[in-house]
Amino acid sequence: MRVFNWNILFSGDYKKQITFIKKFDPDIITLQEVSQHFTNPGGNGNDVYAFFQENLPGYSSVYAPMTQHTSPLGTGWLGNAIFSKTPITSHTVHFLDNHPDGWGSDRNLLLATTNIAGKALTVATTHLWVQRPDEPDSKEKTEETKKFLAYLPTMSPCILTGDFNAAPQNNVVRECEKRFKNADPKHAPTFSCFPVYLRGLAINSLEYTFDYLFYTPEFVLVDFKILPGTTSDHTPIIAELNWR
Repeated sequence: MRVFNWNILFSGDYKKQITFIKKFDPDIITLQEVSQHFTNPGGNGNDVYAFFQENLPGYSSVYAPMTQHTSPLGTGWLGNAIFSKTPITSHTVHFLDNHPDGWGSDRNLLLATTNIAGKALTVATTHLWVQRPDEPDSKEKTEETKKFLAYLPTMSPCILTGDFNAAPQNNVVRECEKRFKNADPKHAPTFSCFPVYLRGLAINSLEYTFDYLFYTPEFVLVDFKILPGTTSDHTPIIAELNWR
């Protein structure tokens, strides 16, 4: 089973991203910063989720709008999405916080249930509140982490992915590594693929680990790769997992 995760960047080149994703033929795709109601170059205009649905035939999918965002491209919704080759039978959205600065309003954890090889599976993905990776957990990050972790203990078997906006030393990552297996325990960097400023911090290259793929002990990790990223500030990651 191949699991692919990517923060696609709300102004990314979605046509190139679709082509790239298809090369790996993943069984499960989890995406962050999937936008709606922006005018986006490279996509189909206002509904990027619909564009991915249209161009990933054969996948069942769910979408959870996360935060309303204003940029030079306009005002629209960002969200998390899960695509699965096997039918998604149910899904749940847990809202985590509502920060007034616009960076974190309505962050959520999206859970979807599917069945692979005759076994039920929960797939979860998230895009957590952003803070500088060179700083300890903020009050907002601490509050969000408590809510986030409260939804996780009963989910097994489970694959958990996302853009955590957290470095390996932050509490949310440490706690997930206690409850799950990390597909990349060496914490290779996934951010940023090009120079950015993040809350005043200049990041000029792949310096920080923000993107994670966790799994429960029902699985065996066969392979994990950080893939080259050119159409987003985050690298895609992919893991191949087998049932025990």
